[in-house]
Amino acid sequence: MATDYTYTDIDLDFLPHPVTGDITLKHDDEAVKRSLRNLILTQKYERLFHPEINSRVAGLLFDLASPVTMAQIRSNIMDIIKVYEPRVQIVDVAVVGLLDQNAVGVRITFKIRNSPKTSVLQFTLDRSR
Repeated sequence: MATDYTYTDIDLDFLPHPVTGDITLKHDDEAVKRSLRNLILTQKYERLFHPEINSRVAGLLFDLASPVTMAQIRSNIMDIIKVYEPRVQIVDVAVVGLLDQNAVGVRITFKIRNSPKTSVLQFTLDRSR
């Protein structure tokens, strides 16, 4: 059975495949979503051979929750995706402060290059050290 995937990455949860016992894989938009999330959460010097990768989003989570801070988080997310994820074309990035939860909601709408499908990645960033 030959399957044709555009992008394949290992699943960083390292869960074994139920039949083969091998590490499971993420394919296409799921692989790209995992990559985007990892880029956004990466701080300076966290990647061994790429210390220059720094999204600065984690540091902004401790600033006052104002429209200016939300705009800075949005800008940083867009910048890191444009520089380090060439597989993606950004359609929209929405950042909303969730004041009751001391968190920030992020919604990224994107297209994988050479694909007509639009995908959405939603997650919450919370202020934890």
